[in-house]
Amino acid sequence: MAEARTDTREKITVQGVSGDSFIVSEVSEEFSLPDYIPEVRRILATRSAVLPESRFIQSEGSASRLDLGGTVTYSVIYTDDEGEIRTLPLSSAYEGSGQINSQPETVLVFPTVEGVNVRVNGPRKLTIKSRVKSRVIGIEGKEIGERVENRTVADEMFIQRRERELGALSLIPFSLQGIKASDKLDTQKETGLKPIWCDATLVTSDVKTQSNAISVKGELRVKCLCRGEDGEITLTKTIPVSEEISKEGIMQGDIARAGGRIVSLSISNEEGEGDIFIDATMEIEGEVSKNKTISLTTDMYSTKNEMTTEYRTEDIFSLAKTDNTPFTVNEGIKRKSNEIEELITLIADPVYEKTDIKGQKAIVNGKLLVKAIGRGKGDKERMGEYVADIVELPFKYGVDLPKPTLSPIVLCDMSLGEISGRYDKDKFYITAQIHPSLTILDRERVEILDKASVKKDEEIKKDQSCIRAYYPKQGESLWDIAKKYHTTTATLKELNSLEGDTVKSPLLV
Repeated sequence: MAEARTDTREKITVQGVSGDSFIVSEVSEEFSLPDYIPEVRRILATRSAVLPESRFIQSEGSASRLDLGGTVTYSVIYTDDEGEIRTLPLSSAYEGSGQINSQPETVLVFPTVEGVNVRVNGPRKLTIKSRVKSRVIGIEGKEIGERVENRTVADEMFIQRRERELGALSLIPFSLQGIKASDKLDTQKETGLKPIWCDATLVTSDVKTQSNAISVKGELRVKCLCRGEDGEITLTKTIPVSEEISKEGIMQGDIARAGGRIVSLSISNEEGEGDIFIDATMEIEGEVSKNKTISLTTDMYSTKNEMTTEYRTEDIFSLAKTDNTPFTVNEGIKRKSNEIEELITLIADPVYEKTDIKGQKAIVNGKLLVKAIGRGKGDKERMGEYVADIVELPFKYGVDLPKPTLSPIVLCDMSLGEISGRYDKDKFYITAQIHPSLTILDRERVEILDKASVKKDEEIKKDQSCIRAYYPKQGESLWDIAKKYHTTTATLKELNSLEGDTVKSPLLV
């Protein structure tokens, strides 16, 4: 009966990061404001956000080209020709493209807005320049496995295989768009309030997996600056958000990370009632990450026939850590100017910068960009003019890792919770709660067997009439010695009455 031929073992598919780069899009647009918009006298602050709307991957040989685009939204806070505070919502389209040196199955995009500059060209003319920096991470599936030529089923009993078990990454992206939220602000019994500026942040605080679904819970935090009879007042509202996102292949207990953004926010003021209503549209994006155990062949030899072997090195990625524990930034900064006498409101954005690995701890570095709006020094009746102060507050926080990580890939979103501030004569004191959404992927370089060939015409001749004493070299393992003498580690343990893998000298072989 002919023996069945087997040329390869079962292939194993693993996911890995095939590219980590940036696409930078320069955005510039001139705006002419209609006559019904009050004239711009002085810019106080600009709140910006980026809404990614499209991405298209096209293969180019062994590489790919990614085209992406979306909208940058601006909320320009300024004073008009009468010294009153106003808000102007504007937006610009952006697009960009870049090359990825692979053909990834999935592309993760993390866009941020940088370097916003508003120039007043006239009473009703503005030029806004900004930069959209999109971090692009490619996730590619790769088949790995050994190839053994000239091997038959009968040879299999003589082949010795050293394997290593590793945790390999399985990453599944998910998203949910068009999430609606509506509510009414508590006017604190104030009457005649008129909204000036409104802002909101989506904080995702609890992300859990179920069977074929992800449960995301969080809060929509709304802040609205209003003008009343006695001056400005800031109203806040926290609206619970709870969503379930269906996704095949998810199991309860898998680890998920999610971040959210505000797509649109509007406020309305009911006449007569004086109530202020808010309507928001949101979207959530994230990934489910887990490790699956794989077994890779790192070495092979035969006790019957000579073999030739070839090896290659692979990067194996695994999930090292996820974290969404909020932390507090509490700092006093020396005042750059003494213009603000009365603080009215704060606008702030946490920005992720980098992660440093020190042993088994990840140190996350970022900065809090704070824009303070207040009234300057003036007489009691005028209460001074509106002025602004902009500061950067660096921060760090540590995350414990299960093991040292040499070259991690860090995915991070950050959103702002509560923030408060106060001025004294010399310093500006800020207290802010920041909610991170952090995933750390570990990368390990492993040498594995790529190809082996059984030499059918070169059977190993072994002298079975004697037992030799071998003096192991420093660092040699039982596997190394067994391979050298075409025997098995089990045989060496039996000959030398060894219970474990400890090598003794001399060793009977």
